[in-house]
Amino acid sequence: MREVVNELIGSEAYIEYWTNKWADMLLVNRKFLGEEGSKKFRKWIRDAVAENRPYDQFAREILTATGSNSERPACYQMPYPHRRIK
Repeated sequence: MREVVNELIGSEAYIEYWTNKWADMLLVNRKFLGEEGSKKFRKWIRDAVAENRPYDQFAREILTATGSNSERPACYQMPYPHRRIK
């Protein structure tokens, strides 16, 4: 059973599924991030899922990122004021 779980977790389908889930939850789209920013942020998410980055590290990198999202993809401005972290 363990082998099956490990095989599924490392599969392209698993990586793509969770990349899409996180990208949807984080509102990754061209409207808010621009073409380049949305592609880079989605790739950053995909890389995090593929390397099985721990959730606490994943969240910390997003919450503490500063600068431009074209230079640091985890850095983005949330599109709605009520969702901004103060």
